[in-house]
Amino acid sequence: MTTPSSIYIYNSQERCKQLFKPIQDGKVRMYVCGPTVYDYIHIGNARPLIVFDVAQKYLRSIGYDVKYVVNFTDVDDKLIRKAEQLGGEWTVPKVAERYITAFYEDIAKLGVAPADVRPRVTEHMTNIVNFVGGLIEKEFAYVKEGDVYFRTDRFVGYGKLSNQDLESLQHGSRIDVNERKENATDFVLWKAAKPGEIFWNTPWGDGRPGWHIECSAMAKEHLGETIDIHGGGHDLMFPHHECEVAQSEALHDGKPLANYWMHNGYIQINQEKMSKSLGNGVFVRDLMQNITTAAFRYFMLGSHYRSPLNFSDDAIVQAKSSVERIANSRINAQHRLQHVASLGNDQAEAALSESIEQISNEYHALMCDDFNTPDALTCVFRLVSAANLYLEQVDVLEASLKKINDLFDAFNEVLGVCPAPEVASSADPEVARIELLLEERQEARRTKNWARADEIRKELAELNIMIEDTAQGARWVRK
Repeated sequence: MTTPSSIYIYNSQERCKQLFKPIQDGKVRMYVCGPTVYDYIHIGNARPLIVFDVAQKYLRSIGYDVKYVVNFTDVDDKLIRKAEQLGGEWTVPKVAERYITAFYEDIAKLGVAPADVRPRVTEHMTNIVNFVGGLIEKEFAYVKEGDVYFRTDRFVGYGKLSNQDLESLQHGSRIDVNERKENATDFVLWKAAKPGEIFWNTPWGDGRPGWHIECSAMAKEHLGETIDIHGGGHDLMFPHHECEVAQSEALHDGKPLANYWMHNGYIQINQEKMSKSLGNGVFVRDLMQNITTAAFRYFMLGSHYRSPLNFSDDAIVQAKSSVERIANSRINAQHRLQHVASLGNDQAEAALSESIEQISNEYHALMCDDFNTPDALTCVFRLVSAANLYLEQVDVLEASLKKINDLFDAFNEVLGVCPAPEVASSADPEVARIELLLEERQEARRTKNWARADEIRKELAELNIMIEDTAQGARWVRK
C-alpha cells in the first residue's frame, strides 16, 4: 500500500480545494459544532456526525494525532422553552442532561465514535465572560441595557466566510430589527436575563451567552486561538460561523479562527426540505429500529458530503441491499477461513495480492481528495468482487484470506459499512448441532437422498438458519 502523501480539503472560505497543511506536523486540531440538546437528534443532525466521524477516523488511520472536539449547547432559548413545556421540576440543566444521555445512545447506533472532548457551554462560563469582556475592552462590542452586541462594521471582512458584503446584509431579511443595536447586522454576544430564566453574573449584568460566542470560547479553550479544521452543516455558515470568525479574529488581532472550513450539504426528505414546520423530520432513534448501522452509514456516505442528500424509502432499501452484498462476501471469507486448506494456487494468490494493493491505493487516493466517500464505496465493492473471485478457488491460503479480511477491517474502521460477521464457536452446542446437520445433509445430497436433504434444510430454517450452497460446499448464516 502506498502511504498517502497529501490530502486536499475543500475550504469553504476560499471556495476551492486546498492542500491540507496542519499547524503542527502530524497533529490535527478539529472542532465541529454539536447539537443544541433540547430534543432527540434527527437525521439532519446525523449527517455532520457521520461526515466528520469519517473525516477524523480517516486522518487517524493514516497516522495523524487528532484532537476532535464537538460541543453541546446546553443553555439556549430552546432549552428554556422545553423546560417550561415539561413543567414541574424540569429545569434547563435537567433537560440538557436528559438529551445528552439520549445523544450518546443515538450516536452509538450510528457507529459514531465519541469525540475526544465534548465541552458544554455551562461548564465554560468563565471562558465566555472573559471572551466577551475582551471584545468590549477592544471596542468590538458594546453594552445596551444588559445585552452585549458585536460591532460588525468595526470588523473589516465581516461576511467573508459566507461571501456576503456588509452593505447587502444590512438590508437582508434575515437580520433581526432591534432598536438597541447600533447597526442592524450587529449580533448578540450576551443576553440580559428575563424574569425566571437561568442566568450567570457578569460585570455588565446577569444573563446568559448568545449562541455564536459559545463555540468561539470553547474552541479557543480546547484547541487554541487558531485551529486546523472547523466543521458543521452548510446551514451554519451564516450567521453562526460567520459570527464566530468575526468575534474570534477581532479578539485575537486578526489571527484566523480556522485554516480550513468544512461544511456538509443539506438533507431533504422525499425531495422536500426537512423542517419542523413541514413535520417531516425523522428522529435517529426511530429510524434505527428498522435499519442497521452499516446500512444507514452507507446511505449517508453514498453522496459526497458537500452535496445535498435526499432521504427516501427507496434510498434506504438500496443501502440495505448494498450492505447485504458486502456482508455476504465477508461471511464467505470468514467461512473459508474456518475451513481453510493450505495449498493455494500461485496464480490466484498473485492476482489477489495485486488487486488488494490496487484497491487500497485507489481508496486512499479518493479519501485524500476531500474525503470522497461515494467513490471510496466503489473500492469496497471492488474488494467484494476480488474476494468472491478468489473464493471460487478450491484451495485457498489462510494468509490471503487474512489479507481480504484486513482490508475489509480497514474500510470498516473508517466508513463503518462492512462490519465483520460474528464468528460462531464450534464449542457452542447449538453450533455443533448445526454443523452435524450440515454434514448429514451433505452426505444425503452425495447419495441423492433429496428428501432427507430437504428435511434438514427445513429443520435448520426452523432454527432461523439459512443455508447457501457454494462451489466450496454449504455454509450457513443466521437469518
